[in-house]
Amino acid sequence: MNTDSFKYKTTISYKPHIDGLRALAVLSVILYHLNFYLFRSGFVGVDIFFVISGFLITANILKEISNGTFTIKIFYLKRMRRIFPTLLFVIILTTAAAYIILLPEDLFKYLSSAVSTLLYFSNVFFYHFYPSGYFSPRTDVLPLLHTWSLGVEEQFYIVWPFVLLLAARLPIREKVFAFFVLFSISTGLFLHLHSHSLVFYMPFTRAWEFLCGALLCYWNGKVFFPKWLLEILSIIGIAVVALSIMIVSANKYPGFDSILPVLGAAIIIFSGLAAKDQETFPSILKWVFCNPIAIVLGVLSYAAYLIHWPIIAYLNYLGIRFTHHMDVLIIAVTFFLAFIVNKLIEQPLRYGLKISFFKTFLIYSLLPVCIIACFLLANKAGYHGYNKVRNSAEANQYYGILKQSYGCIDGKGGSAVLPDAKLCHIGSDKKKASVLVVGDSHAMAYVGMLNVMLKKSARSAYVVTNSGSPFLLGAGIQSWRNNNPVLRSKRIAALIKHNKYKYVVMAGFWNYYPNIPSNTISDTHHNFLVLQSGLDNAVRFVMSNGAIPVLIYDTPETFNLSRYSGLSKLSRVLNLPAHNPYSSYINSQMRVNNIIGSLKDKYPSVITINPNKVICDNKYCYLSRNGVPFYMSDGFNSHLSYAGSTLIGHLYVNKYGSIFD
Repeated sequence: MNTDSFKYKTTISYKPHIDGLRALAVLSVILYHLNFYLFRSGFVGVDIFFVISGFLITANILKEISNGTFTIKIFYLKRMRRIFPTLLFVIILTTAAAYIILLPEDLFKYLSSAVSTLLYFSNVFFYHFYPSGYFSPRTDVLPLLHTWSLGVEEQFYIVWPFVLLLAARLPIREKVFAFFVLFSISTGLFLHLHSHSLVFYMPFTRAWEFLCGALLCYWNGKVFFPKWLLEILSIIGIAVVALSIMIVSANKYPGFDSILPVLGAAIIIFSGLAAKDQETFPSILKWVFCNPIAIVLGVLSYAAYLIHWPIIAYLNYLGIRFTHHMDVLIIAVTFFLAFIVNKLIEQPLRYGLKISFFKTFLIYSLLPVCIIACFLLANKAGYHGYNKVRNSAEANQYYGILKQSYGCIDGKGGSAVLPDAKLCHIGSDKKKASVLVVGDSHAMAYVGMLNVMLKKSARSAYVVTNSGSPFLLGAGIQSWRNNNPVLRSKRIAALIKHNKYKYVVMAGFWNYYPNIPSNTISDTHHNFLVLQSGLDNAVRFVMSNGAIPVLIYDTPETFNLSRYSGLSKLSRVLNLPAHNPYSSYINSQMRVNNIIGSLKDKYPSVITINPNKVICDNKYCYLSRNGVPFYMSDGFNSHLSYAGSTLIGHLYVNKYGSIFD
C-alpha cells in the first residue's frame, strides 16, 4: 500500500499524564459504585476511558500505517494479548465465587453473561436481558455488568482499523472530511435515539467518544502552545472533568451531559501533547496526573476496573451493608489484587508469551466459552451450584397461578373495566367465588397466601387489583394516580353490591398513602387521615352489603436489604443478616397498623390477617424461611414473591388456621 501521502508524525511517545488520567477515571468509577457523594456521577469515568482508548489505539494504528507495518491480524493479536489474560483470570475467580454465592437461577444467568463477556458482546446481553438499564436497582448484583464497556470498545475496534486503512488512501482533506462525517453520524445517533438503554450500551452511540480521542492524533506536533496557555487549558480540562464527576445526572445519561467528561478528558490529553518539552509541560498536569501514585494507579487501572465490581456485586447480593471501613477495605483489596494480576499475569502474558493468533484466540476465548456453554446445556433448568433452593423456579415469580396476561392487576381497558372472573380465580376450582380480593399490587402479592387459606376452607375468590389503588370510599377523595383509583373503587363497590360476597379481603401497601388528596379532609401533615376515613367507609359499605370485611396488615418493607440475604449457604455460615429488626417494622408501620387495629375494635365483625406473625418473631422480621425468599428481587423490596406468599400461607394456616372457616 502506498502511504507516501500519509506520513504520520507520532505524538504518543510515553505521556505520563495519560496514565494519571486513567487513574482518575478508574477511581471515579470505583468510588461511584461505593456511593461516595462527591463521586455521585463517577460513572462518567468510562467516558474518559473511551477518549483515552480512542487516542492511544488510533495513534498506534496510524503510526504503523505510516511505517508500513500495520496488519489487521497483528492488531487483533495485540488486542487479545492486552485484554484477554486479565479478563479471563477475573472471570475464573468470579465464576468460582458465583458457584458458592449465587442461587441456582442466578448462577445460570451469570454463566450466560460470562459467555457473552468472553465473546465481547456483554453490552448486548445486558441490554437485552435487563432493559431497565444500567442504573436499575436490579443490576447491582450482576458480577459482570461492568464488562459492557469492554464489549462496546472491542466492537468499535472491529470496524475502526478498516476505516483508518481506507482513510490512508485518501488525500488529507478527504480523510479529515470522512472522519468528521463518522463523528457527526455517531453523535447524531447518540443524541437523538430515545431508548436510554440502547444509547448507553451500543457502540454506534458511543463511537463519538472514541472519535474525540482519535481526533487528537491529527495534532501534527509542528506548532506548540506557550506554557501559560497550556496551564489555562489544563485547569479548564480538570475543572470540566471534576464537574462532570459531580453533576451529571444518571436520569439524563447518556445525553448532552456526556459532552462534559469527554471534552474535559480531550482537553487534558491535548494540554500535554501541545507542550514542546518538559519545561513547557503544564505544572498542574505534573502535580495532579504525573505524580508516582497517579501513574501506578493508572497502570493498574484495567485490572482494578475488572476486579472491583464483582467484589461489590457479591457483597450487595449477600446483603452486607457498606461502611466507611468496608469501603476502604474494598479499595485496598482491589488495588492489591490488581497489582498481583498486573505483575504475574497481565505483563508476562502480554509481552512474554508469544503464541500464534489462533492459539491465543483458542486458549483465551474459545476454550473457556465451550466449557461454560457445555455446563449451561447440561443444566438447562438452572438447578445447579453450591446452593440448592427449594422452589427455586418460583422464587422470583410475582404472578404465580394468575398469569400477567390475565389482567387480574392493571388489566386492559382502564379502571372502569374489571378483569375476567374466570381467569382471576383462586382457591377451590369448583366453587363459585364467595370471596372478593381487592387492593393494590400488595393485595396481588398475597394471592399465594390467600390461595392456601381458601383451599383449606374449600372456598374460592375473585381477584380484582390495581397498582397504587387500595379500596377506599368517600365523597371527597380525589384520584392520586393516572390510573384513577377513585373510579376503580366505585366499580368495585358496584361489584360488591351486585354479587353479595361472603368475605371482602382488602389489602394494600398502606404506608404508601400518607396524604391522599381530598376535598373534605385536610391531610397536609402526612397523618394518613384520608386513608383512615376511606378504609372506614369501605368497611362499613362491605358490612352493609352483608359481607365480612377482611383487612390484611402489610408486610415489613425491606428496601435496605437484598432479598437474597441469608439464602446462600455462605451467608448462613458467615451469619450475615437475613432480617430487619422487629422494632424497625413496628416503628415504620405503627400509624397504619393502629388504623387497622382501631377498625377491628370499632367493628367487631372485621377479621384481620397479620402475615407478620409468621414472618417476624419478637426480635427480627425475616426475608426467607426454609430456603424460600419471601420477597421479590425487583429493586422494590416490599412485594412478596409468589413462592414466599404461598409459604406464608402454609405457615399461617398450620399455626392459626384459615380465617375463611
